[in-house]
Amino acid sequence: MIKNKNNIIFLMFVLIVFQFIFIRFYGDFHSLFMYNVKFYSFNLFQNDFYLQNSLSLKTSILYPILKILKIDLSNDFIGFLIHLLFSIFNGFLIFKIIKKHFCIRDIENIFLVALAIISIDNFFIEANRGSWIISHTNSPTYFAKTLALLSVYLLLEKKIFLSILSLSFTLLVHIKVGWVLIPIFFLFLLVEKQIRNKTFYIILPLLCALFLSSKEELAGSYEIRKNLFEIALDRDQIEGAFKFQSIYRNISLFISFFIFYFLNKNETLLKKFNLVLLFISSSLFIFNIIYVEYIHEIIPDPRIIIIGIPRALELYETFFWLLLLKNVFKFKISNNLKVFFITGIFFLLILTPKSLIICFLIFIFCFFLYFYKQLNIVKKFQKVDIFYVYFLCFLMIFLSQSYLLIKKINKEIDFYTFSKTNKWTLPVLIKDKTFRLDSALKIKNCEDFILEDIDVSKKATNYVANKSRLFGNVHYNYINSEFLNEHYKRNEIEREILKNLNNEQNFEPQLIKKLKSYNVVLLSTNTTAKFINHDYKIYLENNDVLTVFDSKKFIEIKKCLKKN
Repeated sequence: MIKNKNNIIFLMFVLIVFQFIFIRFYGDFHSLFMYNVKFYSFNLFQNDFYLQNSLSLKTSILYPILKILKIDLSNDFIGFLIHLLFSIFNGFLIFKIIKKHFCIRDIENIFLVALAIISIDNFFIEANRGSWIISHTNSPTYFAKTLALLSVYLLLEKKIFLSILSLSFTLLVHIKVGWVLIPIFFLFLLVEKQIRNKTFYIILPLLCALFLSSKEELAGSYEIRKNLFEIALDRDQIEGAFKFQSIYRNISLFISFFIFYFLNKNETLLKKFNLVLLFISSSLFIFNIIYVEYIHEIIPDPRIIIIGIPRALELYETFFWLLLLKNVFKFKISNNLKVFFITGIFFLLILTPKSLIICFLIFIFCFFLYFYKQLNIVKKFQKVDIFYVYFLCFLMIFLSQSYLLIKKINKEIDFYTFSKTNKWTLPVLIKDKTFRLDSALKIKNCEDFILEDIDVSKKATNYVANKSRLFGNVHYNYINSEFLNEHYKRNEIEREILKNLNNEQNFEPQLIKKLKSYNVVLLSTNTTAKFINHDYKIYLENNDVLTVFDSKKFIEIKKCLKKN
């Protein structure tokens, strides 16, 4: 007889959660946000055109907070500690919501449901991040999603002022995450009689939203706005419009609305909130389709794409699966069978070929047990202590995540890179590309200049070297036409460089002239440098070459590197 069975299940749950936390930690390596902290808090990348015009830096209070607290997210030790603490807090909120508001009482069942919904990313909607262990680490999205979950929990607890306050902070950290909660909260306050008199509290997040929207005005003629809309649509695609989602995802999402409504009919505590959530989510789905297809021709507004309506349905998807899993426990089948079935849903939600095979096998097993319940072997299974069923299911989940954990360590972590940078989240500059890491570290302490790595990594090299970029991404600011004009000018130069390199041709004189106008420094291997017909070259010890297009900067860098 095994003693302390609950403790064993709890320990397995903790181990699995920690696996997920580590697997889903990507440091600050998000293309839009990775430079922001260094730029804002430590005055690095001061020549970076993209950071100077970053809409994210203008509209998020995260960076002033990090600067005041002197938190350096570029250090993975600090970043992972924050990720660990926030994930634990998210888990606590989910635990409370499942137990109190979805009325799942047994601790083992709560653990199982909490594990199941860890994997709900990208199921109905690609680019949707509904999991309570968030993979957008060290970004405004990351912190805003925790605040959003806290806001929802406080609302369900009828702590309205605190909920509205949390929602306001959510918007100030990242409006893209929090805006959808404004209509959800407003309607819920209206339909819930007990708290209807507190509806006016919604003024506070509305004021926050208006304040943020004033940070970058959308100006210009119809043609300019139409062009900005097309640019935003082309860049965001699946995050901005359902038309870019696959047909089976849109169909499954549409069907889920009816399933959600049906499952919610027997609800008590959450019925009104779920109906509001369903109404807002389905309305946004329909609006986005109609707007992108028809209305934008009359009223083009890139902000409708930028706010990311498909991603705004993350809360809906979380509650959909919680509601579905709650109803599994109402099935008239044995508890052992319920546990296996939910474990199958866990693997279904991962949505990979291997996980779907495991899911299929589990479901086949469940159907066998259900339809052949008169067999002696089935009867014996029904009488097995449920502890062993939980143990087996948790063990399957643990082994599957152990496989992913080992895969991540082998593929993405390099101890040499880690020893040099205190980061294990630099997947580009590892293994056979550590020579470029060494080059970046050599020039790290030199005064800032515009640097472009043209043959290894567009973003990681600049990040490690603390050097400004010539090329960036359009998503730094969609609604500033002057910024976009300059971006596409630079984008054309980037295409010319790639064209020459792909064709193994020397850089054309016109291209050299353009590079000189930006005083850029190109970093490349010696082999690639042969195509750059310019004299100012600095040869590094690891077969890398700096090609400098400004004579003054050439002298400065040589002096910094102590080159004769």
